[in-house]
Amino acid sequence: MDLSQNQIQPSQVPNPSHPHKWLVGVLIALSVIAVAIAAAYYFSDRMNNPQLNGNEGTFCTQEAKICPDGSAVGREGPNCEFAMCPGEIETSDWQTYHDEEFGFEFRYPKDYAIWENEYSPDPDWLQLRLTPLNSESIEIYAEENDHHCYEFLCDIDPKSHEIFNGITFDYLGSTSYGDAGESWTRANVYRYVHGDITIYITFDSKEQASQILSTFKFIETSTSTGPLFTRVNNGGLCPEGACHYETKVTMDGKFTSGNGASATLTVEELNHFKQIINTTDFEKIRAVPFTDICPAAYDGPWLIFTFYTTHGEERLDSCESLIDDTTEPFKIIEQLFNKYSALE
Repeated sequence: MDLSQNQIQPSQVPNPSHPHKWLVGVLIALSVIAVAIAAAYYFSDRMNNPQLNGNEGTFCTQEAKICPDGSAVGREGPNCEFAMCPGEIETSDWQTYHDEEFGFEFRYPKDYAIWENEYSPDPDWLQLRLTPLNSESIEIYAEENDHHCYEFLCDIDPKSHEIFNGITFDYLGSTSYGDAGESWTRANVYRYVHGDITIYITFDSKEQASQILSTFKFIETSTSTGPLFTRVNNGGLCPEGACHYETKVTMDGKFTSGNGASATLTVEELNHFKQIINTTDFEKIRAVPFTDICPAAYDGPWLIFTFYTTHGEERLDSCESLIDDTTEPFKIIEQLFNKYSALE
């Protein structure tokens, strides 16, 4: 009989100086459970006691909003809203001016008085005077482009361009204007052409005007007949010389071809077209240049597209930017032109 098979090997002899491995595992598991229970109790207690977190028991997601100056702010408060950026002002208690005829609106402080057409009842233009209680007034003028040039301000070249609420205004700087025998000087004048309407803003306090312009936006109106989209062809040869014709879609859906024939888009087509051009990234389109020879050099089409969006006027030149008819907004334009091909 081989007794070596029953002999206990040294590695099998328990070492009383070390705990068993299974005991270590149990202790670790119990520790994890204890920590989880403590954490659950801690967060439950904070949720039930708003005073503990100063945020009424609300835990906001860790998101950030990038401010114009490059800084970032997070969400806070009981509604987890983004904090205000440096220099940003609270406008929740401001009043709103809404003009259906000229198609724009803006907000202004509640302590401002506003006067409308106090000097002229002319229906083709609008004059607004906003008077704060403690400083100079701000004046806003709107006129149809074929009416008249307000105080010759339309002829002044801009000194620079400034963007407010996504709209690029011409900044005319300090300007003197007025009729014969009278003259006024304003420290600051802004101008913006929107379709067949021109807007002028004159003021002395740039800070106050900037705050109001940061809320300025154009609106779609049921009575607006200004342009929504135009496509101008400046290329090719026609019997009378160089071709030049314009195809236009107005805000109320009227489709007019270069030969003057017209039709009306359906409500669904018009709304879909507006939605597309108002959400198109035009800067992305302009970022892809047209690198070939402009077709106008060999009697081909040279197209200028202008879109009148809710955030301002967008212009694309087919000899400057690559136009892809398979992408929006050119895809829907081709669809509309094909449907109304008799007009082309």
